[in-house]
Amino acid sequence: MVQTINDVVCGIIFYGIRLYMEEINETTKTSNSTAVVMLNTRNIGGYQSLKEMHKHPLEFIWESRKIIQRKRHSFSVHLIGLLMDLEMKLRGPEAVAKIIYDTIGHSSVLFSNLVGPIEKMTLANHPINGLYFTASGGPEDLTVTVISYVKTLRITLKTQKGFINEHKLKFCIEKADELIFKAAMEISETPNKN
Repeated sequence: MVQTINDVVCGIIFYGIRLYMEEINETTKTSNSTAVVMLNTRNIGGYQSLKEMHKHPLEFIWESRKIIQRKRHSFSVHLIGLLMDLEMKLRGPEAVAKIIYDTIGHSSVLFSNLVGPIEKMTLANHPINGLYFTASGGPEDLTVTVISYVKTLRITLKTQKGFINEHKLKFCIEKADELIFKAAMEISETPNKN
């Protein structure tokens, strides 16, 4: 199964968030979380214990990708778009903004992942060396934005002040990256049985 870099990064971050939840306390250890991805609520279905994730870290990425791809191409995405267009025509942009704000407010994580420019850009003849973005002013607990720019990937994490231990979260995401890398290397070193 072919995975893109963005798929792997999404899986690493979701896995890191789950590791973080496991380490915080007994309540978050067994809690489910909801992520808003590109303004569509995506419940990262089927809670997996940390023990299961350690056994199958690459499957976690593949399963996350399958869920996101399935929901991205589902009829509900088109239906929500049609309903939002209708709401815009009937009640105006303020009503649509309130619906979106409320949806984000009932989620744990807002996640946005963009493939950025592959060639260098300039602004008023000044070269742009790097590019990143984040959403501000939202009610969510954690915002994760990922963007690539000329073969460089930038990940931005924004948290509510005092709600998330950002150092521990960073550590858990790095740990998820190490576990997934190790699992991928073990698979690549396994001789093909043909």
